[in-house]
Amino acid sequence: MFKKIVVLLMIFLPLTMLNHVASASSQLDLFDRKSDEALQLAKLQRYEDSMGALEAFSVGALQKMTSRAGFKVEEQEVAISAYNQAIEALEDSNADLADKVTALTKLRLVADAIQTVRHPLWTEMEGQMMATFEEAKRAVEEKDQNQFHSSLNKLLSQYDLIYDSMKLNLNAETMQGLDSKFQYINVIRPQLFKQGADQKELDVLQYDMKQIFDKMKEDEADPSLWWVIFTTGGIIISTLSYVGWRKYKGLKEKVKGKNDLND
Repeated sequence: MFKKIVVLLMIFLPLTMLNHVASASSQLDLFDRKSDEALQLAKLQRYEDSMGALEAFSVGALQKMTSRAGFKVEEQEVAISAYNQAIEALEDSNADLADKVTALTKLRLVADAIQTVRHPLWTEMEGQMMATFEEAKRAVEEKDQNQFHSSLNKLLSQYDLIYDSMKLNLNAETMQGLDSKFQYINVIRPQLFKQGADQKELDVLQYDMKQIFDKMKEDEADPSLWWVIFTTGGIIISTLSYVGWRKYKGLKEKVKGKNDLND
């Protein structure tokens, strides 16, 4: 009897885990699509329809689905915060189109980052950010102060746009390092523009961002994901093998019993 219980647990626990993960994944995929729908509608200034797309989810629903997907409390807070900011932007009659689209873009990137391990959407900002870095450095070389400040402001805005989604895919230490460097660049901007000023801070920050983009675009699968796949698959295969062996053994004993009776 004990062996039967063990076998049943070996069969149904992995299947329950898979169903649990599949359900969470389905909800996250729906959230991803709804956030994209809300963004596209907002671009058309159909704010009520955009709000309707987002209201398919509540804060409670977001918390529940991210919890099922195995996200930490801090990561759940990022998603909920982005969601609330998008709702507030749509409800704010004083917010212009750019403000609303920015808030919904942040949510869209967060929704994608929640379920995307490799090559999340925020990495598509690489080209724009690298170009802005070059603009800022060129403005220093050409002594164009207005262009320098404009480029630096644009760079900070681009970073702010992808900040929340980056937090979901990068570790806290990496994010703290980036924050410190972006803040430092902003504080010393007058010195950066001075003639002959050392631009190594801009070069280092650009290099760091490039490394992050490249790493996130690698095609390798997440090791933890492969571990789950192989572990779960191994349990199922082992279980089926055991059940098959027991069935074969029982059938063999049954045949042997019949032969003994015939003898």
